[in-house]
Order: sequence, then C-alpha cells, then structure tokens
Amino acid sequence: MWLVGLIAAAALFLLYAATADKIKLGAAALVLCVLTVVDLWFVIGKINNPVSNRQMTDYLREDQVGQFVNRDKSTFRIFPVNVGFARLNLFEENRWSAQGVQSAGGYHAAKLRVYQDFLEGTGFMNNYIDKYYTVANEGGKNRLVQVQPDVRLKLLHDRLLDFLNIKYIISPYPVPESQIVERAQVGINYHGQRLPLRILENGDVLERAFFVDDFRTFEDPKALFNALNLGSLDPTRSVALYKNPGVQLEPDSTATVEVVSYHAHDIKLKAQSRKPQILVLSDPYFPVGWKAFINGEETEILQANHAFRAIVVPAGDNAIEFRLQTPAYNKGKWITLLSFLVVLGLWIWGSVKEKVSTV
Repeated sequence: MWLVGLIAAAALFLLYAATADKIKLGAAALVLCVLTVVDLWFVIGKINNPVSNRQMTDYLREDQVGQFVNRDKSTFRIFPVNVGFARLNLFEENRWSAQGVQSAGGYHAAKLRVYQDFLEGTGFMNNYIDKYYTVANEGGKNRLVQVQPDVRLKLLHDRLLDFLNIKYIISPYPVPESQIVERAQVGINYHGQRLPLRILENGDVLERAFFVDDFRTFEDPKALFNALNLGSLDPTRSVALYKNPGVQLEPDSTATVEVVSYHAHDIKLKAQSRKPQILVLSDPYFPVGWKAFINGEETEILQANHAFRAIVVPAGDNAIEFRLQTPAYNKGKWITLLSFLVVLGLWIWGSVKEKVSTV
C-alpha cells in the first residue's frame, strides 16, 4: 500500500507540475514512463522469476525419465500418476514438457475446459494407482498392501490408457497388469529429495490417430461420461459424438492410418481404407483455430469423446492434415503493428510541430 501510494503521489505531482508549467511536458512524460515501468516491474518480476535461476535450471534439466523416453522416436504420451495415499502429485508436473516429452498431464492456470471435464468426468488422473494398493496399519505401523482392483474401474483405465496414446506410465509403484511391463527404474529431484520412479510400458497402446468400428451420438456430456465409466462405451473401438456424422460405417480390417509428421501446429497423416471410416485423433478439440483437410479439401472436425477430434474419411488412399489457422492472431498482430506506427507518427508529428512553434 505504501509503494502504491508513493507511486500514485509522484504521478499526481508530475501531472500538476506539468500543467502548472513548473517542468516541461516532455520531461514529465519521461518520468511518468519510468514510474510505470517501476510499478509494472514489481508485479511482473515476481511472475517471471517465481524461484531462483538455479532452481529453475535444475527443474527443467533433462532427468532420467526424459533421457529414457526420448530414445523412443514414435508419437506417444506419458502418464505421470498421482498417488493419493502417498500425497504425491506427479500428474500436474510440467518438467517433462520442457524436455520435449508429451504428457497426458501438466498444469496451466487457463486450462482447456473440455479436457479438464474429461479428466474430472472419468477420474482418471487421481485413482489409477490407488485402485491397486491400500495402506494398512499393523502393529502401529503403516504398511502398503496390494488389493484386487475394482473390475469396472480397471476396464475403464485400461481403455483410457490405450485411447490416450499413453505408452509409458511414470509411477513410484509397480502396476500388476500383464500388458504393463517395467522398463526402467529411475529417480528425479522432487522438492529437494530424490524420488525413485518406475517407467512402465503399456503394450496395448493405440496410435495417436486410428479408425473406429462405429459411433454413438449423445445429447450431453453427463450421458457420455456415464457410458464411459459404466463400460458400455469403449473409446478404443467406438467414438462418442454430439452430432451425427452422416456416414454408414462398416468395419474394415484392412484400413490403416500412419502418422507422417507431428508438430504442434501441423499434423500430417496417411490413411487407406476400402470403405468410408471415422478417424479419431486423440488430441484436444478446439471449437476454432484448427482445420482439417483431406487431399487438400477442408472437412469438418467433430467433437469426439467430449474432448478430442474426429473426421469422416472417404474410401481410398487419403492424405490428411490438421492445421492450426488462427485469424484472430493475425488480425491482432496487424492491429498492434498499425497502432505502434500511429503512435510513432503522432510522436514525430508532435515533435516537429513543437520545433516549428519554437522557431
């Protein structure tokens, strides 16, 4: 409060002095600019430097998890698990994103609503490991005990792992499933202490893009999540849509999809099928910005499984591209540039006018 009061008082004094001809207007404007920068710096400095540079460097340096999974050059995601009974929150860690690893988790203050709805609607991020273990008190000491997981919950999680293109699970505890194979034991620096972790490979993982056998339409997210959670909807074989795609699907065992290239703003696929298909891309759905093209012709992106994308693909050999095109960004860029030129022009015009009037 004292700092805000001092800056405000200084600004008001400068305005008074300039209007009373005590100081030149140009000098007052310059000092006001300096005060503004000082005021902003106290806020922005804390945001830009929340921790020391050493802490940030240590956090973002490639760790043993990144070193291991980055050897795999295929397209996949990792799943850092939360462990409720150990009060361990790995799912919201952003460190692996800085290492070039795509994660099903991570944290951002401005979350994508549909993906957050998906996580909350399935409970996937919080109870994956917890369904296998419990903490029992024996003789006054807590001991970790393995339990038989709920069959319905296990089925849901297995399907979500495959659907979300999760190839590696990052967990401090083993997962007692035949398709989950331990590949390495590593450690990371977690809040100043070494945290031992296991890298577990999911042998049934699906590719980032794949064809489904059929579709189901839903009117609202609640019904969709109920179908997922109860097991009546298998996202690895069927897709939930909010809109009828207008296509009659027939399973095609010969149909294939290949990821040609995958980048943050551009995804290229190659598909082949003898009959029309629905292709699902397990990347987040955006209502605007992203566009899809089949052989150069734009096609509609459908909202799939609430938070993801799907398109109708005709029979034959097809080159598919998902491309980020944001007119709002381009407009904003030009508005900013023109505004800067206008302000610069007014400043030059004012300076010239002042010189002429002085002469």
